[in-house]
Amino acid sequence: MAVSKSKPEIEEIEKYRYIVSRFARKYSIRSSHREELLEELHSIGLLALLEALERYKDLSELHRARALSLRIRGEMLDHLSLLQKHRNRRESMTLEIQGSRSENPEYRQILSDVRAKLEVGFHELNEREYLILKHFLSTDVEDEATKISPSTRTKIKQRVFKRLRKHLSVHYNRSELLALLAE
Repeated sequence: MAVSKSKPEIEEIEKYRYIVSRFARKYSIRSSHREELLEELHSIGLLALLEALERYKDLSELHRARALSLRIRGEMLDHLSLLQKHRNRRESMTLEIQGSRSENPEYRQILSDVRAKLEVGFHELNEREYLILKHFLSTDVEDEATKISPSTRTKIKQRVFKRLRKHLSVHYNRSELLALLAE
């Protein structure tokens, strides 16, 4: 008996699944992460479809299709709204942090000191080390560094970062050093 009861549900899901696919494609088309968003919206739409099938089982065929469509669309729009709120919150926090750093005179002074110390360290690098560092920081450089084996480049790069860290009074890890070099 359980098999006969679930079979119409599966048939109903398949019957109205086109609504889920249509809205998922419509709302994910302009996203930079289209495939991920399409998958997310499809999952959300299927869950909404399952809930709506149960809720609107007593409606006529025409009214049921319309109610299912509205429910699925609403769930997807709610999800997109939440994503937008999270994105806006993250962007505003990033702007606050960047703004507070750039306006802070102490931060500017520290950054200036670090740059000056790194410049001294750069002048002490030999030509090969400078070439490897330049190659590492700029991905579009086609130069002599590509002729050096990757393992040798890695060893030289590690040695360069170690030497540059010595010039700084405060020890920075590799990611912090890269962030300072990029600024």
